[in-house]
Amino acid sequence: MNSFSLKRSHKLAQDILDEYSNITEDFSRFQKESKLNCVSGCGKCCFKPDIYCSPIELLPLAMELLVRGQAQAFYDKSLETEDKRCLFLNVSNEENYQASCSEYKYRPLTCRTFGVYGRHEKNSEIELFVCNLIKEYGPNEYNGYKGENKNIPLIDICKNRLIALDPQFLEMEYPINRSFRMILEKVLLASMYENSN
Repeated sequence: MNSFSLKRSHKLAQDILDEYSNITEDFSRFQKESKLNCVSGCGKCCFKPDIYCSPIELLPLAMELLVRGQAQAFYDKSLETEDKRCLFLNVSNEENYQASCSEYKYRPLTCRTFGVYGRHEKNSEIELFVCNLIKEYGPNEYNGYKGENKNIPLIDICKNRLIALDPQFLEMEYPINRSFRMILEKVLLASMYENSN
């Protein structure tokens, strides 16, 4: 986007959410069919301080917070949490990695594809990536599925579907809190500009 307009951003945010919904469905279907499900109540992947995503992945969340009138408050909060774990993570039991996302509906692509996914390697082979906890708690399912590549949701295909919506999905990825702050800055500035005219 050369000029950041709120009208275009509202439409793009909805288009991204619609595509996220399709992607989430693909991943859920695969996990159900393969029985390579996330461990119930586990949020270990969310505790990582180095979750990366592109700022545009968080546009739906930024636009939603603007509509709710919470964008500035979350922007201020993001200034304090840049190098820490995601500011939307609500921890219930840190020792057992139990937590929930306060903005689950608006989570970025990277959070929707944790657990199990495939990716095309340079030699065009498909490599399966599975969370270590899923392997540990479901070794029979994992060992039974290891060699099969059918129906694996491919992360690169998902990214291409999003790039078709907006080339900003090609942009560099940053730690999640920094990406969130970057997109929120654009949304807040556009809002201030449009409200002043």
